[in-house]
Amino acid sequence: MKHASLPLKFWDYAFTTIEFQINRLPSSSLNFDVPRTILFKHSPDYTVLKTFGCACFPSLRPYNRHKL
Repeated sequence: MKHASLPLKFWDYAFTTIEFQINRLPSSSLNFDVPRTILFKHSPDYTVLKTFGCACFPSLRPYNRHKL
């Protein structure tokens, strides 16, 4: 975020979004169970997830066949 020159006022949103997602993804330390399921005894609602950021389209030179 620092390299992208993102203003500091948006860092809170980025960190809370990451924390929100980490608590809803399976964890290998919990035998691939979801932390929220263990804490609250019900599965998380994934319908509230939205894209954070924007689409990225690489600018390819004519001699490059792919982005890598």
